[in-house]
Amino acid sequence: MEYLYVEKTELIYTDISRPNPPTINIPYSTISTIFYGVRTKKMLFGLLKLPEKYLSINSSMGTYSITEKAAGKDDFEKYIKQLEEFTHRHHVTMRETTGDDKEDWRL
Repeated sequence: MEYLYVEKTELIYTDISRPNPPTINIPYSTISTIFYGVRTKKMLFGLLKLPEKYLSINSSMGTYSITEKAAGKDDFEKYIKQLEEFTHRHHVTMRETTGDDKEDWRL
C-alpha cells in the first residue's frame, strides 16, 4: 500500500502507520504549500539529534506528512518527482526547507 497517489487534480493520502488507515482526498485547490527536505528529529530529551527526510502537504483540510524512513527511499523520491509535476501543472507552491522550526521544542 502506498502513502500517496498523485492523480490528475487531487492527491490521495493514506496514513498506513495507523490501524485501519484512513484515506483522504486532497484537491489541488485546497493545497497551500508542499514542503520537503531534512529536519532534525530529537530523541531522548533532545540528547540525540537525527536527520530525517520528510514531505509535508499543508492544505485547508490539515497537514499530512510522510518520512523517508516510513515510505522507503525509492518511493519517497518517486513521490517528490510526481509532486513536482503536480505542483507545476496546478500552480501550487513547493519548497525545499530544513523544517527545523516546528520540531525544535524542548521537553
